[in-house]
Amino acid sequence: MSTTDLHCDVSRYELPLVKEDKHHPCLLTQISIADSKEVPFNTKEIYNNNCHRYNFLKADLPNLHCEFGRINWNDITEIKDVNCAVDHLNGKMYNLFDKFVPRVKVRSSTNFPRWFTSEIIKDIKTKNNYRRLCKKHKFLAYMDKVKSLNRKIKKNIRKEYGNFKQLAQDRIKSEPKHIWSYITDKKKSSGIPGSMKYGHNEFSTPQDIVEGFAQHFSSVYIKCDGTCDSKYNGCNKSANTFDHVCCNCDSDNNLLNNVLHKFIVSEKMITEAARRIKPNLTMGPDNVPAFVVKECITCLITPLLHIFNLILKTTNFPTMWKMSKICPIFKSGCKSDIANYRPISIICNFAKLFETILYNSVYAHVTPMKNDCQHGFVKGRSTTTNLCEFTQFVSESLEQKYQVDVAYTDLSKAFDKVNHKPLIKEITFIRLM
Repeated sequence: MSTTDLHCDVSRYELPLVKEDKHHPCLLTQISIADSKEVPFNTKEIYNNNCHRYNFLKADLPNLHCEFGRINWNDITEIKDVNCAVDHLNGKMYNLFDKFVPRVKVRSSTNFPRWFTSEIIKDIKTKNNYRRLCKKHKFLAYMDKVKSLNRKIKKNIRKEYGNFKQLAQDRIKSEPKHIWSYITDKKKSSGIPGSMKYGHNEFSTPQDIVEGFAQHFSSVYIKCDGTCDSKYNGCNKSANTFDHVCCNCDSDNNLLNNVLHKFIVSEKMITEAARRIKPNLTMGPDNVPAFVVKECITCLITPLLHIFNLILKTTNFPTMWKMSKICPIFKSGCKSDIANYRPISIICNFAKLFETILYNSVYAHVTPMKNDCQHGFVKGRSTTTNLCEFTQFVSESLEQKYQVDVAYTDLSKAFDKVNHKPLIKEITFIRLM
């Protein structure tokens, strides 16, 4: 609190309750605290709030959607900085979340199963307190209270466990992934061992294990040493020449025909991209779930349209949307070895929406140039279609008594080990073959 918010006034009090001492007169102190000025929204407060989170399962969604439609977004169109525009968007969203979405305290302990309600946990703690008092004072009343709470707790546990099993059975067809939550709770394990190793180091505490994963995931990336810039010094944008590209075109016109020109995001692009979002509770570091983005997309088109086009205009991506949650996924081998895990990034849903729009535009541009034999990253094709064509080819070759030699290759951590700086320069300058 700053000194300007606090005002203290001290004066002599004429009606003392006891006889005054000449060296200690009775004083009246009045302290007034002025209303603090409105503090600008700080997104870091959302990320650092580990004690409470929004419980969207109990949110007042009709009123939330209605209030979203009443927001006036004209002020955001005047903001020319991408990060400030995103902070302005999130500030208004979190203000509505505080009104219509209750907060729930995140339990730091995992000793209680998922079907334990807050009432059951509270009764267990109360029972343990009475048990300690009974051991200390030897009062029978405390023991009777312990027995009464014990009967109540067992009854509620049976009831909630039955409801949890029934809910898991009902969701098998509609939401099959919830059955794995049930299995995980029955196994009483998160899937990651309590003791992990990485190289010659062993980790036994949760914090050390997290730092070990961070060390492993960051080690596979290649950092640019500065030598990659020299390769692109020959680029002359004004002359449309690319000295580092081996070009098979006869003229600059052919080169320009293969360039993906600058485009502007439209409302239709945002609406179509939002339809592809799965309406679930998946959320990134901004704590905005996917179903809120999908259901309220008509109310959010104005700010998102401005932010998306501002990103393309300024070539500056919001810092908040660069953040992601990293989840380690086991691949193969020993589960206690950190090197056998790969990272999965959970990004903000608004960033996912923007990536979908870019993907649709880039894919439509690249599709006429791709090889018909390509199956990876192509709509309607996968490893299954690739194997079908390969099996057909081998069968026809064997029928004609031809010899077929096959060589399988794979790149270890191909996308993780790509040097991003020259890759971005290639995407920016090189023509699409």
